[in-house]
Amino acid sequence: MEETKKEVPAPEDDPELKKLAQEAHALEEAVKAEAKTAGWQSLTHVFREPFVYERKTFETLEFDWGALTGADSMAIEDEILARTRRTVVNPRFSSEYLVGMAVRACTSRSREGGRFDRAAMRALPLGTFQKICGSARNFLILAEL
Repeated sequence: MEETKKEVPAPEDDPELKKLAQEAHALEEAVKAEAKTAGWQSLTHVFREPFVYERKTFETLEFDWGALTGADSMAIEDEILARTRRTVVNPRFSSEYLVGMAVRACTSRSREGGRFDRAAMRALPLGTFQKICGSARNFLILAEL
């Protein structure tokens, strides 16, 4: 009895992989184009209504991505490793890493003087959370990190 083997296309010949690669490239190009007209090293988010978390009230959140240092990156990775026992493979696609960046880059204080922390970041509405993580990701892409 003769077996027929199904040929698997090489990765460079796979149309689905090609499509995904083109979409990823287009996304990176769109981010770079947007950066030319907008500041990519910082983000200011203004809440429509104040965001309250654990008796801390935030009306705006300001993030200075450009102020982060190599020490910040190492500390973020160490915190993730200690908490999850996992290492960061690619910071651009690690929500834990992006949250760590946001907490360290946030220069805002609540009305009461409190810092914006990891728990508050996780409690944000999904759209706001994604906007902040997207800005951090864009910074990493544009800084070619």
